[in-house]
Amino acid sequence: MGEYGLSSWLTGFEELAARNYESVRVNFALAILHTDFGEYEEAAEYYRAVLELFEKAINLSPNSLQARHNYCVAVIEDTGDLERGEECLKSASSLADSNNPNDEFVFRHLAMIRAKRQARDPLT
Repeated sequence: MGEYGLSSWLTGFEELAARNYESVRVNFALAILHTDFGEYEEAAEYYRAVLELFEKAINLSPNSLQARHNYCVAVIEDTGDLERGEECLKSASSLADSNNPNDEFVFRHLAMIRAKRQARDPLT
């Protein structure tokens, strides 16, 4: 996409955020884009906003697999804490049906985080 393309996306999403348009998606996208630009302090602000929004969503709908999974992703991206992320994803996976292909994403993500943790510390 190139730096110009990312910059255009960043500007567009910042305009949407200012208007509170689909706040979760916009803030999540801004967090990821700022991370891609190496702007970690800015990214952290958006991750914190996303975490708050997902916490509200979970409080409103405690059995929402998507909200819990996305919360876990934001935790991992914001903190880099793979152990906390794994625990979060394990909790989220308890809401998933292993026989439902639509729920497979949470199990794949959990396996990916476990593999990353294992690569970092083979004793885990």
